[in-house]
Amino acid sequence: MQPSPSRPPFNKTGAAVAVRVLQATKELRRYPFFGYTMAFVTIGLATLLQWAMRHEYDGAPFLTIYPAIIVAALIGGRGPGFLAAILAGGSQWTLFIPALHWLAVASYALDATICVMLIDYINRTLDLLLAHIDQEKQAKQHESILAKELHHRIQNLFTVIQGVIRFSLPGDGIIHAAALRE
Repeated sequence: MQPSPSRPPFNKTGAAVAVRVLQATKELRRYPFFGYTMAFVTIGLATLLQWAMRHEYDGAPFLTIYPAIIVAALIGGRGPGFLAAILAGGSQWTLFIPALHWLAVASYALDATICVMLIDYINRTLDLLLAHIDQEKQAKQHESILAKELHHRIQNLFTVIQGVIRFSLPGDGIIHAAALRE
């Protein structure tokens, strides 16, 4: 279902959740140990799943591996993504592929490199998006503060003008039509 022009693809709640997930993955990428641990864990789980269901995955040796590489690269960054790709290739040719052919290895290396580099590009783009979202939030807060200050100063100006008018009127401060004309 394609989003209509009148209905955005995300509502405010969905966008807020997406931003929180992006912020969490950005924060996790600050800790390299966690990223490298994720590379081992994701490839280990993918290999275990493939081994447990080897009859279903027969003839498709890398089917569980690429999602694991993507997750490791999204959470850990480029280094853990490449580590996951190396671990995945090793596990595939050790456990599931009987013969090692140079063309298959070169093809896998190219595919895995492109995959990790695309995820790295996505990570950097999303980090820039988060920075722009933070800048926009700060600009809105600044604009709100300026609007409140402007409102306050205008109120003060009106109060001063009212005071000047009251004290400059003759008598008890009631404005008469004649005084206004003068």
